[in-house]
Amino acid sequence: DSAYNDNSGELKFTLGIYDYNPKASISSTETSPTNKTPIPIKVQFDYDVTGFVSGDVTLGNASISNFAGSGSDYTFDVTPSADGNVTVDIASDVANDSFNVNNIASDQFLIVSDRTVPIVGTVNDGSANDIDIQNIPILNANWTGFSDALSGIASYEWAIGISSGGTEILDWTNAGNTTSVSKNNLNLINDQIYYISARAIDKA
Repeated sequence: DSAYNDNSGELKFTLGIYDYNPKASISSTETSPTNKTPIPIKVQFDYDVTGFVSGDVTLGNASISNFAGSGSDYTFDVTPSADGNVTVDIASDVANDSFNVNNIASDQFLIVSDRTVPIVGTVNDGSANDIDIQNIPILNANWTGFSDALSGIASYEWAIGISSGGTEILDWTNAGNTTSVSKNNLNLINDQIYYISARAIDKA
């Protein structure tokens, strides 16, 4: 019989290669610089992992507390040890996913802690050098020497009172970034001593 029946078959399949290590992203609701302590931290792995504990977090200039979480999401607080850079790192091979694949190292998280108030400057009555007498109903003031080496000065506020640091005539008022101010139409008394105060607010 010249006829030929082929009963052979073919099995087709796709071979998948799992080649992806979980990685954590580190973030905070606080922006840098910050004066908040402790600083809340969130860690999110791109896959559920097990074995991740507080001791797997490497900190610079801080301590850890309130560690919680499971799966892909974890939270904790870091308390700065001093003003300056606070860093959070997660090394490789500290957690693994459901395929027993270890994580790779995270990108470093860095935030600047600035809990120190700015250095106080000098306030001058008048529009230039300090004077003792001004013509009412206008009062002028200017200031120099305020500084904050870590985060810088964000703005100034000023006030007028009948005692040192007082606000009886003008409550603390935002002066923006200017270092000289003027206020007119004030209800002032002749020969009364008035005190002009200024304070700096840093960027933290």
